[in-house]
Amino acid sequence: MSGKFLQKHWLISRLVVIPPMALECNIDAQGRILRFIGGIFALLGGIVAYYILDAEYLPIPETLGQLGVAAIVIGGAFSIFEARAGWCVVRALGFKTRF
Repeated sequence: MSGKFLQKHWLISRLVVIPPMALECNIDAQGRILRFIGGIFALLGGIVAYYILDAEYLPIPETLGQLGVAAIVIGGAFSIFEARAGWCVVRALGFKTRF
């Protein structure tokens, strides 16, 4: 794109110029193992929660229960992704974590 076009359309220039963030390894082996195990437990917990809601053991509205199960499963999958990539989103934001 030409420089004149980017000057005229400043929002597009901001989107074009910003490079994607690299996923640099910022956790050690112990942190990776803990995140992987936590992700596995979250996925298993999501499966158990799904069957508990499906069997109607708890009087929770269906949509709210499905949203909760989806959040657990997505969180577990993201934790496994962090373990595989060696990258922690909390550390990338600048917070210090123990593992």
